[in-house]
Amino acid sequence: MTSSIPPASRRRRAGASERGRSLIQYAAFISYSSIDRSIGERLQKALESYVVPASLRGQDFGRGPVPKRIAPIFRDRWDAEASTDLGAMLQAALHASAALIVLCSPAAARSTWVGEEIRTFKRAGRDERIYPVLVDGTPRRFDVEHNPQ
Repeated sequence: MTSSIPPASRRRRAGASERGRSLIQYAAFISYSSIDRSIGERLQKALESYVVPASLRGQDFGRGPVPKRIAPIFRDRWDAEASTDLGAMLQAALHASAALIVLCSPAAARSTWVGEEIRTFKRAGRDERIYPVLVDGTPRRFDVEHNPQ
């Protein structure tokens, strides 16, 4: 994943269709089921510690100049599965993220919370910046019931 987060002094506004027009503060938001927490933690650490090759830094591939590091990454989960509304903090973090990384697993497919995070990001008009990562299970078929609209 190539992500571009300018320094605080040069942060750009997110897409015009995004509600609230919040500033981009995170390179990505990691969405996952609580069962996949350890994978989310490891992915966050790996992405934030990754050093982008010097030959790519500063180049613009249509999303702004490539930074030295892909950071910060927003990752947070707590047992709020009973609630169908996204908490204000999570919703703000989604709107302030340049990309959404979804850790896909059978548990994530059943998670109302993961589905809401995907829907929120899509409503912000940035569905081209959603990156699915298969961490468990086998993708066999499209399932309308588990497709966030």
